[in-house]
Amino acid sequence: MNNPYKILYEKLDKCPLKGKVYHLYQLVYIISGHGCQLVNNYAVPYQPGDLLVLMPSDVITFDIQKTTEFLFIGFGRQYLEQDALSMDHSLKLELLLSKVQSNRGCILREGNDSVSVKYLTEGIVRESVNDSLYSKRLIEQYINALILIVARNLAQSPLPEEISEISESKIVNILQYIQDSIYEPEKLKQERIGAAFGLSKTYVGRYFRKHTEQTLQEYIAQFRLNIIEHKLLYTNMRIGEIAFELGFTDESHLNHLFRKYRTMTPTEFRKRKSVTEE
Repeated sequence: MNNPYKILYEKLDKCPLKGKVYHLYQLVYIISGHGCQLVNNYAVPYQPGDLLVLMPSDVITFDIQKTTEFLFIGFGRQYLEQDALSMDHSLKLELLLSKVQSNRGCILREGNDSVSVKYLTEGIVRESVNDSLYSKRLIEQYINALILIVARNLAQSPLPEEISEISESKIVNILQYIQDSIYEPEKLKQERIGAAFGLSKTYVGRYFRKHTEQTLQEYIAQFRLNIIEHKLLYTNMRIGEIAFELGFTDESHLNHLFRKYRTMTPTEFRKRKSVTEE
């Protein structure tokens, strides 16, 4: 049976996977070294002891300034639904993780948690190398503890209000629905989303904002923009091809959206990035 998680230890002088997109949740622990983490072109420094959280579809680059030891721990949405975490409200965990975008950089807010995270990551590395009796079960326990520590620290920025477990489940499923349907604009219309989740066309937008502190349109736009930026930076696709793939009515519609949120055209963005890398 395949492991429900992926663990990777790397000691690097430069980032070999520039612009990498992980389709998993990723916990990244900085064992040593320092540099800058670039996520969707948002840069924050990192240093030893930092615990970073990356979301599915994030575009990742590490600007390594001093040789860095990374521990990468990846897991999918289903991992959060296992019994060991569901007893601790896995739906709330996923909702909190969906808010990582506004909490980039080291996720740790509680001082004592830094010590706990250090011991947990050391245990994960040790058991991964030894691969002895019960190693896999121990690793899962360590990962579960890390996830709960992340959730506790994210909870320092409280949710808009206490919400029921049913509402919690629904908003998580709406977020997943949007991500799964991002290439099919017809499915992203308010009436389609509302119909899929038993909400009226007029209420679905208020419901979404109430539970995420972001409008439905803003969330969809930002998610599409992340994909567009990745394709501009790391593929040779023409802008018209990107527009067609994402279901825009035409290239000018994509240009309008990009300029609105990024204050430049896609072509200017692509050229500016290539100049800075020369």
